[in-house]
Amino acid sequence: MKSYPWRFAVLILIAGFGLAYKCAADNADWMRPLDGRQSLANLSIPGSHDSGARYNLCHLPDSARCQTLSIADQLDAGVRFLDIRCKLTHGRLAIYHGCANQHLDFSCVAETCRQFLGAHSNECLVVSIQRENGPTDGFAAAVQAILDSHPDLWFTNDFVPTLAQARRRLVLLRRYAGAAVGIDATHWPDNKTFTNTRGATSLAIQDEYKVWCNSHKWNAITNFLRRAAQSTDQSLYLNFTSGSHRTLPYPRIRLTANNINPRLLSFARSTPTGHYGVVIMDFVTPDLCSAIINLNPPLRAPPKSD
Repeated sequence: MKSYPWRFAVLILIAGFGLAYKCAADNADWMRPLDGRQSLANLSIPGSHDSGARYNLCHLPDSARCQTLSIADQLDAGVRFLDIRCKLTHGRLAIYHGCANQHLDFSCVAETCRQFLGAHSNECLVVSIQRENGPTDGFAAAVQAILDSHPDLWFTNDFVPTLAQARRRLVLLRRYAGAAVGIDATHWPDNKTFTNTRGATSLAIQDEYKVWCNSHKWNAITNFLRRAAQSTDQSLYLNFTSGSHRTLPYPRIRLTANNINPRLLSFARSTPTGHYGVVIMDFVTPDLCSAIINLNPPLRAPPKSD
């Protein structure tokens, strides 16, 4: 009897793809059971850093790529904070990470989000928009044109909304100058942990992305997680677990993520439920998203019996 090992390999690949897709889709409606009266600032929310960055710079390994999942798959996996970085080029807002073109436009990202929220009406997304190099002139107007194409889709007030106010909408966190829409996050010191209070909104941010020692970065992350859990104010906590390692000739992103992500998964699975803010990750996975989502008390998974 002839054997066809390649057939088994194909079957395994098909089965594995199906399992991965199912896993990624499990969190597509995780906000549905949550009380709409609570502020987004009171939730534990999975986010992705440089959400559209899936390509490296000139094929240098580990130089610019921050995610393996597409935007659509990130949303299915449970990501509810997107970090979108754009460069205005030839009249369009192209997604970039530093100098690395990510072969994606902001208009496509916005449409992906619109379609997702159309299918999952109890969800919402916080969308951080930042100018990544390129000209300043015209940038705000180019973003506004996309906001104006679907005005009911965007929440552009300058405060953190309740979940009920935000459902089926994109909450704008503005990291670019030249406009007065959305939550103002233009004050952003480089490589710092800081508080940004503008008007009615207070942002508490940990973004120490220059990593010389993974343990130092991990301490910054966990200290900020505990600070968020113990807070009694209405600040929106943004905790960037992302970082690039600086001990080699050029920054290496995976060297940090491969160390931090397993620690984060273990921490989230073993720590008490509560409010830990927005946890913004490189190379986000459905498992990491589930662990962050389950920190919200109404959704905590029961312990497994032996």
